[in-house]
Amino acid sequence: MSKNLEMIHGEAVQDWNFVASAIQGTYFGVGRSKDEIINCCRASKCFGVRDKDLGQQVAFARIVTDGVIYSYLADVVVHPMMRGQGIGKFLIQAIIEDPALRRTNINLCTRDPSFYQKLGFQEGQQFFLRARK
Repeated sequence: MSKNLEMIHGEAVQDWNFVASAIQGTYFGVGRSKDEIINCCRASKCFGVRDKDLGQQVAFARIVTDGVIYSYLADVVVHPMMRGQGIGKFLIQAIIEDPALRRTNINLCTRDPSFYQKLGFQEGQQFFLRARK
């Protein structure tokens, strides 16, 4: 992992071209427009990782939260060329340790549970979904 990583917070500091392209390239982002992605992020707490050596954003995630009890982790992406370098772990640990989220229950849905289990997440109870129309 590059030693020259920095966390970036908030929607104003995100590279929306990177974020949209990265999310659209995932199983959970197929069919989402750039405008939809940006609008979702505006209603969320956004986190990113910038590699200062490369001068670009290399990871992104967002949290939907009430700030007291419940948080939902969504749209976690790492640049394909940067995977396997600990950047996702760096990002998720920063989110978990964020003072505004530290006391909330952080929920997520994933196809990669082992990654999150290594970071202290546990398998939860069955969930229900009402899909958008």
